[in-house]
Amino acid sequence: MQPIRQDARFDEFRVHHHPFERTLDASTFVAVTKTYGGDHTAEQYQAIERIINVDFGGAITKVEDAALYLVTRL
Repeated sequence: MQPIRQDARFDEFRVHHHPFERTLDASTFVAVTKTYGGDHTAEQYQAIERIINVDFGGAITKVEDAALYLVTRL
């Protein structure tokens, strides 16, 4: 976003946040986590799934914040 901020042809960014939460079972949580990238092993994902299933009753509530960035071209 820095190149746009430094470009005089664009106005200031407007940011809109939409916080939300959702309850995910262990396998869905792992599947969603895999979409974020990162360097995790299969064993680490299995450990996360096992912890959710054993220690948290099979589901957790994931709190997230969707952000929308808008900018007007002048």
